[in-house]
Amino acid sequence: MKKDRKEKNQRIRIVSEILEGRRSFVSGARILGLCEQQMRNIVAKAVRDGIESVAVDGRRTNKSQRTIPESTRERIISLYREKYTDFNFTHFASMLRDMEHISISDSSVERILKQAGFRAPKVKRRPAAHRRREPRAHAGEMGQADASKHDWFQEGIDSKTGNPHYHHLYGIIDDATGKVSALWMEKEETTHGYWQLMRLANDRTGLYQSIYVDRRGTFKVNNTRNSSRDPSAEDFSDTALAETQFSRSMKDLDIDILFACSGPAKGRIERLWLTLQDRLVKEFALNEISDEDAANAFFPSFLTRFNREFCRKPSDPEPFWKDRIRKDILDMEFCTHVRTIVGKNGSVPFKGGYLVLPARDSRGHLLNDYFFSPAEIILKDDGEILVRLQDGKVVKPKILSKRQKQS
Repeated sequence: MKKDRKEKNQRIRIVSEILEGRRSFVSGARILGLCEQQMRNIVAKAVRDGIESVAVDGRRTNKSQRTIPESTRERIISLYREKYTDFNFTHFASMLRDMEHISISDSSVERILKQAGFRAPKVKRRPAAHRRREPRAHAGEMGQADASKHDWFQEGIDSKTGNPHYHHLYGIIDDATGKVSALWMEKEETTHGYWQLMRLANDRTGLYQSIYVDRRGTFKVNNTRNSSRDPSAEDFSDTALAETQFSRSMKDLDIDILFACSGPAKGRIERLWLTLQDRLVKEFALNEISDEDAANAFFPSFLTRFNREFCRKPSDPEPFWKDRIRKDILDMEFCTHVRTIVGKNGSVPFKGGYLVLPARDSRGHLLNDYFFSPAEIILKDDGEILVRLQDGKVVKPKILSKRQKQS
């Protein structure tokens, strides 16, 4: 207070001396820390409005045009208190922009909430030290795929079993840009869930040149001692071990599978789970989403907002996405394939019966040449059964049940 009074008296004294001709504009400006033109403007104001009008610096009283209106501040505080209480400040700021149509920076939101007495609900932890791997240069070059087991709908403990209500959220994220291609939710982590994830990624962005996954049995045959070997392979060494259904489908689509040796090795998707376990849980509650079907319907709009906020530019702008694959081809690949050998009578054993190949293919060519050759039984999700022959031809067999012995 005393300092303000001193500055006020000094400004009045300097202006008075200039008006009386006892001090120059340059000298007065130097004492007040102004330029000469500012000093002339102040003196002109004193002549026009009186000497008391220059007592206070106008820059201290005039509000900036960028000042956030008090009504907007009050609405932000009210929304956070009543609707977005558990949201962290950054997530809350993005919800203000996307859902409440209040365009305001993250730092301004944080400042307003802290001034109102709120504190961020999540404490930042010190990151663990590890050697950082450079992201791939091209979008679509590699995707990291995984599933997160979590109580996504905050259902708590099942009163009947005593176990938490867990669901598995599948996700695949582009290593170069951080763009999440697809999300999918199921009760358990299965091969079917990863196939569905790849279908969604194919529709949204296109498939990747390679995918980076853990060593789960869905992707890799780990128990080599008890694994069945490929009956069509020329050798029966460890290199000829049967593939998993998922790895076989990726090989058919020319997608390489890379295996991580630890969780931190695929840190980009692990960090994604931390973000989603905070954000998705709150947005599910906000939108009253409590089952898998509603969650899967919600993901497209959520990903549009999420990728707009978190996606970054790749170091090389040339995209490496594969061309989108037709649905009928995916239907043939994303199902169970069983390797077998065609017998001398043109049939293959199947579930206690036989699948008999037609005498001719769809073009009228004889199929006798395929006897004793390897083949694949394809069990499609819609119940259709097909046989893929050695040269890639696909035929529809006749199903024969094994004749029961008469007693």
